Amino acid sequence: MSTTQAASFLVAFFVVISLWVQVLLSWTREGVIALQPVTLSDYIVILALFVAVPLVVIALFVAWAAYLALHRAQSD
Repeated sequence: MSTTQAASFLVAFFVVISLWVQVLLSWTREGVIALQPVTLSDYIVILALFVAVPLVVIALFVAWAAYLALHRAQSD
């Protein structure tokens, strides 16, 4: 992976994470998600939004970086 690819990778990663944080903050302000869960479904929604989705985003970025690194290694 070249330096420009790594830099754009990091910038894109931080942009996606910051956008996700902004969405979560707006949803908590509007009352879409409750930060004090009452029912089991509230716990599942909070777990999915705050844990599962960020982990999926991180996994996608890591897979993309690995793909770029392997593609570059095969072309060299």
